[in-house]
Amino acid sequence: MNNQSYDEARMLADQAHGPLAPFIRDYHAAVVEKGYIGRGVYVKIYRAADFDRWLHREQIPVSAIDDQCVERYHARDSGTRRVSSVNERPAMRSLLAFLRAKAAIAALPSVSAYPAIDASIDDFRQHLHHARGLTVGTIDNYWGYARDFLIERFGGAPVDLGAIAATDVIAHVQQQATRLSPGSVKLITTALRAFLRYLQYLGKVDPELIAAIPAVAHWATTPPIPRAISPEDARQLLAHCSGRTPREIRDRAILLLLARLGLRSGDIVNMTLDDVDWENGSLRMRGKGRRECFMPLPPDVGEAIAIYLRDARPHCDDRRLFLRARAPFRGFNRTDCIGSVVKNTLAHAGIDAPRKGAHQFRHALAVRLLGKGASLPEIGEVLRHRSPQATAIYARVDIDALRDLVVAWPGEAA
Repeated sequence: MNNQSYDEARMLADQAHGPLAPFIRDYHAAVVEKGYIGRGVYVKIYRAADFDRWLHREQIPVSAIDDQCVERYHARDSGTRRVSSVNERPAMRSLLAFLRAKAAIAALPSVSAYPAIDASIDDFRQHLHHARGLTVGTIDNYWGYARDFLIERFGGAPVDLGAIAATDVIAHVQQQATRLSPGSVKLITTALRAFLRYLQYLGKVDPELIAAIPAVAHWATTPPIPRAISPEDARQLLAHCSGRTPREIRDRAILLLLARLGLRSGDIVNMTLDDVDWENGSLRMRGKGRRECFMPLPPDVGEAIAIYLRDARPHCDDRRLFLRARAPFRGFNRTDCIGSVVKNTLAHAGIDAPRKGAHQFRHALAVRLLGKGASLPEIGEVLRHRSPQATAIYARVDIDALRDLVVAWPGEAA
């Protein structure tokens, strides 16, 4: 830590004498605890002390701090500033979140443009979690698609779920089909089917309404051939991520999990410290539908994870295995964070891969296994596919091997 920046921030906290004085010292400790160091600590405490002085001059008590008050502070003419104003709004958001957590100022109201719609389908989310056992990502998608449908049907008017008609459903799907791909529209119809089944369970709609959902022509017999990162690019990427900095150490462990085990982004985001069984050399995986299984932990992957835990993982109460590399330290909260790790590493390594996301490693593993003679059921077991159809797409990858299986046309000259 930059001791000068830290000491200056502590001095600012000790010198505060305005309405925020009772809070700034604790705020300083909270900022340090979240992992901010050096100038990061100083910027936040400087802004809190400056806001404290402004409140004192304006004779505004802590209890009167609201959005209008903060905007007045941002619009002030403070003359020469020691800290760039670029950091002002983020620093203020951090301070206000701390004050709300301490109940020193009012909590933010729950803002929704469609409160009646949100209230009407709030239990749908719980139903998907407890009764259906779906993953968080799937639940968010289903809930969001159902919400979009209700917004189109009712807008800001009172919500009458029993008034939903077949024409409403058909019109919504047709409207979505004009702007989305067939695959995306198929996801919407799946979500609507789940929502209408839930309404049927509640006795709100008739079963016939579910049958009104249009089918989407999305041919499962001819899925696109998966595009995988090449072995050369994968080796170059891992060599580039050599582990010189804490971020590189973390990213190397993530890339090895993708390349060696073919994990999904969600698998890595949801992985916790308790999922690594060091004694038995295995990883506990929580897949789709909250199914659990154990996968072997390859030595190089285990070594990369161990180095990350020993040398690079920040001290944090969050039990998720991989954390943000910058303060505030916490686990990844979205699956696309793993995709960003891959994309950024590819860019730094100067590799032009066919895809920029994490799933290309999963495809690469399947292609590699196929080339070594693994059967499709074996590949499906490694990738934890729930249906043979999900694995069957890889039968179209190795064209040269498939040519050897072609049977000559009857009567053709030898």
